[in-house]
Amino acid sequence: MVGVVVLTQVPTPAELAGVVLVVAGVALHRQAADPEAPPARRGTSGA
Repeated sequence: MVGVVVLTQVPTPAELAGVVLVVAGVALHRQAADPEAPPARRGTSGA
């Protein structure tokens, strides 16, 4: 959305298909995760 409004760039159909495939892959990967496992914590250095 930012690219369309600010940069006036419109993605090609191939680029849109790539984005859809990545989003679908992430969604499927999250569904396949063990629902009993605690969520992973990221970005904490322990300090």
